[in-house]
Order: sequence, then structure tokens, then C-alpha cells
Amino acid sequence: MSPHVSTSWHGYRRSRARYRRRTRLIFALGISLAFVAPVPHGTWAQPSSEETNFTLEGKITEVQPGRLTVNTEGKIIFHVTHTEKTEIRHRDGSSGSAEDLKVGVRVRVEGRLAESGEVVGQRIELE
Repeated sequence: MSPHVSTSWHGYRRSRARYRRRTRLIFALGISLAFVAPVPHGTWAQPSSEETNFTLEGKITEVQPGRLTVNTEGKIIFHVTHTEKTEIRHRDGSSGSAEDLKVGVRVRVEGRLAESGEVVGQRIELE
């Protein structure tokens, strides 16, 4: 038998007690580090905006008041909303209006892609 191994009941209890103290110490240290460790600002923060910048080009396939349906060359359909604040221009730079937005007209839309999938038009260029 090894000289470092205690066969007595008291030796077993002492080694077991040291093991428990060490385990508690490591656990307490881990918990304290979890609360003290610096976390970079915004690590878990959600983006402040629910929208992202977006640009698309295609043909208008449907017109409703304040809303267009645009079919891109990739055959992807987007719903574009517009308001009186939306800048509408012709390709030559002249000013346009909502009355110029007609089925079959090619447009380039710059705006924000909302989580809903709609594009909130900020600028619409008629081609």
C-alpha cells in the first residue's frame, strides 16, 4: 500500500473535507467572476432599429393608394409603401408624383426593409 494513502477513517474524512472546501471555493470564485467580469456594452442588445437600408429595381405590377407591388428581374415581388414624404423623381432628375406610379413603369426604390417584409420607400426613381 502507498505511504500517502490513509487507511483510517479520520484520514478519509479529512481528505473528503478538503475536497469539499476546494470545490466550494472554486464554485464561489466562478460565481463571483460571473458578476464581476466586464461585459462589453451592447453585447446582448438588440438592434435599435427594426428596419435596414434596402434598394430594389423592377416593374410596378400593382398600384394602390400609398402602396406599390414591384416585381424584380429575379421574379421576387416586393410591396413598397410611400407617403407624401417619399421623394419621387424621374430619371432625368425632374420631380415626379404619386400619379406617375403606374403599372408597367420601371422603378428604382431606395428605402428601409421592415421586419414585415415591406419596403418603406424613401426615394423612388422612375425609369
